[in-house]
Amino acid sequence: MDLTEAAGKMQSVEELEARMRQQGLNVAQQNNNKSMVQSSLNKKTEEDLAAFKKLVRNLEPTAFR
Repeated sequence: MDLTEAAGKMQSVEELEARMRQQGLNVAQQNNNKSMVQSSLNKKTEEDLAAFKKLVRNLEPTAFR
């Protein structure tokens, strides 16, 4: 193994580490996006449930006539 071969392998290791770091950032970003979507869905579900309960409350008096 000569000096240029060793330098080439070090560069490959550095490239590999950089790719691994980038993948880690991508995974973190995907997890963050999933959390944001889930939070938005939870809020929408809560709004839908509140609207449904309001509708049921408005229908109850007419159901017993």
